[in-house]
Amino acid sequence: MNNDAKKIIIVLFLVCIAFPVLIILGFVTINVASNIEKNNYDEFEKNISIVIQKVKNIKQNNEQYLGTPLGIGNNLIKYQKEIKEIIDLYGIDITDNGYYILSNSDKIIIGISNLNDLYVVNYDNGLVFDLNLISYKGLKYYTSYDLYRSFNNLYAYDLPIIPIGFKYIEGNWNGGYVISDNYDNEFVWIPVGILNKENPSNAFKAYYASKNIKNVNSEEYSKIITSINKYGGYYIARYEMSLQGATSESSLGTKNILQSKKGVMPITQLSFSTSNEEGVRVRGYNEEGKSVISTEAKGALELANKMAYDYNWVEYGTYSTIMYAEHYDTAVYIADQLGLFNSKNVNHLNSITEDSTNTGNYMDSSFKYLKNEILVEKNSDKGILLPTGSILYLSNMNVISNMNNLFNIYDLSGNVAEWVIQGIDNEYRYVRGGSYVSSGKNTNISEYVKEDENFSSASIGMRVVLYMN
Repeated sequence: MNNDAKKIIIVLFLVCIAFPVLIILGFVTINVASNIEKNNYDEFEKNISIVIQKVKNIKQNNEQYLGTPLGIGNNLIKYQKEIKEIIDLYGIDITDNGYYILSNSDKIIIGISNLNDLYVVNYDNGLVFDLNLISYKGLKYYTSYDLYRSFNNLYAYDLPIIPIGFKYIEGNWNGGYVISDNYDNEFVWIPVGILNKENPSNAFKAYYASKNIKNVNSEEYSKIITSINKYGGYYIARYEMSLQGATSESSLGTKNILQSKKGVMPITQLSFSTSNEEGVRVRGYNEEGKSVISTEAKGALELANKMAYDYNWVEYGTYSTIMYAEHYDTAVYIADQLGLFNSKNVNHLNSITEDSTNTGNYMDSSFKYLKNEILVEKNSDKGILLPTGSILYLSNMNVISNMNNLFNIYDLSGNVAEWVIQGIDNEYRYVRGGSYVSSGKNTNISEYVKEDENFSSASIGMRVVLYMN
């Protein structure tokens, strides 16, 4: 064997030894980095829990609140990045009165002088924010928000949970608290606990039971009830569902994936259940009456359940389904309890259980709407499907009436009727809310219109609700 051959063999031997070693070293490096990140987060959570307990003790003992209000002096400029990100992440404005930033001397008095981070505390509600944010598993944390909730056993209707992967957009818990995922799908919080703080699901079921419709007993329903009791409410889609790729002129999407977005034509012409019949494929109509149709047959229930998987919400324990009748009724009932009808064209829930004409887009509704940036009159003898979330104006003046906006939820009344679970028996389901081709009196918000689950119509669409583990 010549010298060149020996050199080649030696090189190959070294490569065979070195390559596995490099892989092992790389794996160890990644694993070590992951462990460091986990240890940092564990330390972060431990420190937050200590501060929460100290704040809680001060409140309980009626001691003097320590710290300097964050909203004064140069704090707003000095910490503007952190403040903005906290507002975006949690929907909580920590510059409001009640939020104090702790100095070193404050921390000595409180007994947390060994913690070096900058803490902002609220003694009244117990919230603690650490301005030295930490990243863990790709997410940013200024506070262990769920730790605070579990620490105080507080998943409250008036402190809405924000599921992982979502962020706060606008509104208050009692006026339409809106969140969005990373794809701009928007949902609104319904604070069921306002009706029964100790056991919200009892109120959720009781109002539905008053309609004398047989309840449904399923594994999914049980999970919904558990979620409502744990968190104090549920999230409902802000807009009638549409398909990805739908436009303001056509409901034909590029994908059979649902979305909750403003300004696009809602999905229609779909049955409750999946069907292979040609007549019940996903279809819609634009306002000129032209039909558009999908190549796939999908039912409302399948599309609704699939939405959480399409957007990967399930990875963090958030699931989607079609509305149960309770979801629809409870949202309307709570809006009435909060007096939200008083600012509209009606004064009380009872008035629109008789006639919902003034609360949405019905055949016999009169209003103005924007079309190509021009206000167009919609008369009471004409039915027209509009993009979900359209802004409607009073017909006798160019003033926004928000007649189709209830609790920051659009088109619960009119535009398209919406499938709900559960029907009288296994063969029938209900549609709720009436539509652009029906009467606001005959199909008002209290009416349950019975349909075969394989039925489809250009006036029937759907809406999705969320529940969390």
